[in-house]
This record gives sequence, structure tokens and C-alpha cells, in this order.
Amino acid sequence: MPLHIPRTISSSAHSAADPGAAKNGGWKHIPHIEQLSPNGANEGYVNGELFCGPAVVAMLARGANRQPGMTDARLIQELSQDLVSPSGSTPEDLMTMLERVNLHPGEKALSSTYKNSDVQRELSQGTKFIAQVEKVNPKTGESSAHYILVRGMTPDGNYRISDPLAKHPQEISPQKLRGLVGGAPPDGGLLIPVKQPRYVSDTPTPDKLRGAFDGTRTQEHSLCGVMANRERRHDFEIDIDYVCGEVARNGYTKPVTPRDMTSHEFADRVLWLKRKGNPEKALALLSLMQGSPFPRDQHVFDRVIRAELRQPGIGKKTVGIPG
Repeated sequence: MPLHIPRTISSSAHSAADPGAAKNGGWKHIPHIEQLSPNGANEGYVNGELFCGPAVVAMLARGANRQPGMTDARLIQELSQDLVSPSGSTPEDLMTMLERVNLHPGEKALSSTYKNSDVQRELSQGTKFIAQVEKVNPKTGESSAHYILVRGMTPDGNYRISDPLAKHPQEISPQKLRGLVGGAPPDGGLLIPVKQPRYVSDTPTPDKLRGAFDGTRTQEHSLCGVMANRERRHDFEIDIDYVCGEVARNGYTKPVTPRDMTSHEFADRVLWLKRKGNPEKALALLSLMQGSPFPRDQHVFDRVIRAELRQPGIGKKTVGIPG
């Protein structure tokens, strides 16, 4: 189903979703940034249709007042450098982008079987979510994976989101979000938590420095110094929670992985089930292996997670189509 929500969020609702923060931590105002035409974009800004991932990370960076001397277009380009391919950006790429702007992910992403209560609890504690969702082109019926930002909650329990292909923030029901995450090709998306920033400076915001950079770049351009130094640390990693905070209690007496299959073979089998065969069975197996004490199961589980974190999200098939 297409990501189409008629209601947009008023400026007063923005303040409720993104409350002001103290100097030493928390989010400031998180703006809505369009991936196709961000502030500062000109003829040097290209491939915007592939930039949903860096655009969402740029929104969070602005909410933490990171890289204030750059236009939004320049920031998106810096975040995308050497990471965004014609297939878009993967969850692993997003970890590198977050590291470039010194924003920390949570320990585990939530799979498409997540509980709404887990999402609501994290949001109430200041966590934001990068959601990997389905985006459908109504003209062709084609779907692709796409990234949006889950900004907060409304008093009546809906979610406030920013789709970088839309003009404004929107409001979406928990059921709608679950359907979009579950429908992300090829086999369901993720909710990637991003923690509140530990420190927010009082450096002027991009609005006060508008025009300091024109957003252009050349082939000789390299990642700016602060971002490059952070990226070299490679500190940021994330796992996936398939049981959503619960511990499987099955009294394991033997590994879930069959004796007649190697870890590599069974991991491929689980991925096939999840993508083309029986997704419910695959998710049940992953939930069991996540809690298994046997190394064979943990090896399979780790291989599946690595594959899942390399699935891209782009939304490029819906360019020019409102969210």
C-alpha cells in the first residue's frame, strides 16, 4: 500500500513532538528535510532520489545541532559519500552516517514483528526511530524499500513521521506503520533506534548560516575532517531483536540448526524462507535462535543479521509522487 497520509502536522505539533532540550543533551527542534530539494540544493546536488537514508540522518543531525555550518544539501552529500549506491543505502550504511555526526544508535533494531508498546516506550524516553518501510509507486504498482523518521507520538497514540519524499511531517496510525514496515521488500523492514544526543551545543543553526555553502561538490571532494575522523573509529554497530525484548524460554535440549546442515547452509535456508517461502516460520526460527545457548545457532543468527543489515532502502521508484 502507498505511504499516503492526508494529515500534516502543524507547527505547534512540531514543538510537542520535538521539545526543547538543555544545553548538555537531548533533542532540539528536528526539522523536516526533503531529499529531492533540501536547503542549499542547486545544479551540483544530484542523485537526490537515492538519498532518503542520508536525508533522515540529516534531520536527526539538525535536531542535535550537528554540522551547523553546512546547508542541508551539503550535509546530505557528506553523509552519502561512498555509502549510497544505485541500490540506495543499507542499515549498515546508516550506522556509518550516524557515526559521522556523532549520534548513537540503540543496541538493537526492531524487526517487523515489533510490539507497539516497545516503540512507544522508547519514544517516550527520547529515542527516535529510522524506519525501513515499503514505498509503492501507484502508477506502476512497484514497491521498494525506503527510509522515514518516526519523530514522536500524538496524544491519541498515533506516530509523527517525516518522509523525506513528502513536503511536510505527517501523522500515521500504529497499524499503518506496522503494515509499511512489514511490507518493505524483500522480506520486511526494521525500526532502527537512535538515542538522544549526549551533548547539544549552542552554535548557530543552519538557518542563521544560510548561504555559507552552496551545496556543490566536485570529484576531488573528500569527507569533511570532523566526520572523517569519527568514521575511522568504526564504533557503531547494531543487532536486530526478533523477540522484541522477550527471552525465549523453551528449555533447549538441542540446537535449532539441523545436524545435517552447516551454519552457512541453514542461514541461507532461513533467509530463503523469510524472503520467498514461509516468513512466519523464518521469524519463529530466528526468535528461537536468538535465545539459543548453542554456538551453532548463534553462528546462523549472526549470519542472518549481517545479511539483513545489508538490505538497501531507496524509494527511488516513487520519485515525484507525494507521500
